[in-house]
Amino acid sequence: MNDVQLDEFLLISKHRLVSHYQVKLLSCLQCISPEMLWDQESEGENCIGSIVLHIIAHVDRNTKRLSNPDTRFDQAIDIQPIILGKS
Repeated sequence: MNDVQLDEFLLISKHRLVSHYQVKLLSCLQCISPEMLWDQESEGENCIGSIVLHIIAHVDRNTKRLSNPDTRFDQAIDIQPIILGKS
């Protein structure tokens, strides 16, 4: 992939994230109550809120990597501190 193709890919990706996926995600989240967002059907299952936090963490990491390809992360994504308010 040359520089022009990479720039085009990044432009299209940013457009899709902001203009398509973010709008759809926010629309879905506005349709549910805070209780539904954090409800777990059974112990150990993911709730909608933790999945959304995980998606946000992935987008954040990938944005950092696109901005600086040499970026490395020492740890896997852990959303537990975010859920517990310790971020």
